[in-house]
Amino acid sequence: MASSFTWLDYSESERRAMLDVIDLFKEQDTRDELGLAPIRDALSDRFFPGTIVPQTRARYYLFVPWIYRRLEEKRVAASEIARKARVAEGDLIEVLKRLDETGVIGRQSGVNIRRLPSNTYWPGLVRWGIFLGDMMQDQYHTQLDALYERRRVRPTNDDKEVVGGTGGLLTWDPEIPTAPTGFPESVDFRLPRKEARYLQGRIEMSVPQSLLAWFVGHGRSADRLDELGYAWDFGRTQELRPDLHSDLDQARCFSEAMEGAALLYNLLLCREAGRDDGADKYVQASLEWIDRLRSRRAALAAWNPAGFWPLVEGQGHRIPARARLFVERWVAWLAASGWNPASLDAPTPSTLVRDREIEMKGTQSRFQNARLREIWGGEAGVGAMGFRWRIARGILADILDGLEGAD
Repeated sequence: MASSFTWLDYSESERRAMLDVIDLFKEQDTRDELGLAPIRDALSDRFFPGTIVPQTRARYYLFVPWIYRRLEEKRVAASEIARKARVAEGDLIEVLKRLDETGVIGRQSGVNIRRLPSNTYWPGLVRWGIFLGDMMQDQYHTQLDALYERRRVRPTNDDKEVVGGTGGLLTWDPEIPTAPTGFPESVDFRLPRKEARYLQGRIEMSVPQSLLAWFVGHGRSADRLDELGYAWDFGRTQELRPDLHSDLDQARCFSEAMEGAALLYNLLLCREAGRDDGADKYVQASLEWIDRLRSRRAALAAWNPAGFWPLVEGQGHRIPARARLFVERWVAWLAASGWNPASLDAPTPSTLVRDREIEMKGTQSRFQNARLREIWGGEAGVGAMGFRWRIARGILADILDGLEGAD
């Protein structure tokens, strides 16, 4: 969708700020010790665009516009908007803290929280077309005075209608449902059906090819989403569009294959640090991983990683050549074993993992730096990649509940 709220000028600081928008989309739920984050994030954006890990509940996608539309109506100056928005968000936090519900951002820190809900949800507001400008929150703040002036001088006809349309004058989608009377007092996370339908429509309009859009249009009842540990656990995958089905299979194979690399990284470090208990734990975990691979041998053997890269690179993420090479070498080792390695800590995979971390971190490598190894917590980047399913699952549950509820 084309932006209605455009740049007044363009500077290097603005260019960097737009890059920050991209950075906010990056998943941050696991440590990235082996440089796989660009691949993980690309797949996350394929399935659940507009989500990032700190998000919690769906109604924040409306709370934030309601706050800013009210401030715009009062013509709060650019110099004051950040402060007054923080005060308004603080009021919202205090209301939500009274609820016996999960997902309250700022429950502990209040208004002193490092990242306010508006900042956390801003990338999704842009991606879903709720906010109509392709810009960061700070840039929106700085351009408000100029926006007010453009609105003031724009000619209108006798019926007070803007001559020439509203291009360049709108910041927020005019179809956003109206805030409840007295907002933010007495609000909770429950989405009335009208609001749920609005979010459903925004998702289906802005990211129609995504798994997120498929779920809001075809998903199962919200109370069963918690049963799904991963998106590919959905039992009716035959109902998915063929492209989504194929892409989920690819993501699952990638996740299952690379989980072993993370386990091996931790196992090798435990041995380097002389942590026998930790090493025993990761040996056991690696054996369980090998068992899971064995149960999936047919699907993994049919996986063609050559077809994987167009999927990943088609999401607008740049995949470093060395990250790609590491994945290809790791997968080649697994394929050579028939996806049934006798042991995870064999010479070939151990060398791959060690060399990869040293290549990424240099003198900050835990394999090279004894002090960093000493203060290491004993676990880094462990676990299969879920590609933001945990975040999307909660947001979807709110929307699906709302669609089944009352207005």
